[in-house]
Amino acid sequence: MTTFTTEDRKEAEKHREIIRRRCPCDGCEHFNLCKNNEYACRSFAKFVVDNYYYVDAPKDPCKGVFNKVFHQKDDDLLKEFVRQFKEDGSEDNAENNTRE
Repeated sequence: MTTFTTEDRKEAEKHREIIRRRCPCDGCEHFNLCKNNEYACRSFAKFVVDNYYYVDAPKDPCKGVFNKVFHQKDDDLLKEFVRQFKEDGSEDNAENNTRE
């Protein structure tokens, strides 16, 4: 197992391709699944909060993320949800995408 340091993660983030001001749902293979089942992925949540997402981020839509984006009464809670993954380095880790 490879161990990455904080510097490794910061260096990797510098070179990631970012898509700004374009919704990650545009042309996404999961668009109809999300639309019909009220699902959302972390890329969409990131787009809602920061108006950008990473092009290589996995899209693993679920009801839990949808609820956090659309049924949250407090915008700060959504921002905290998105930011917590960046802080612990699992922002784009589909394994941590809770299917609530």
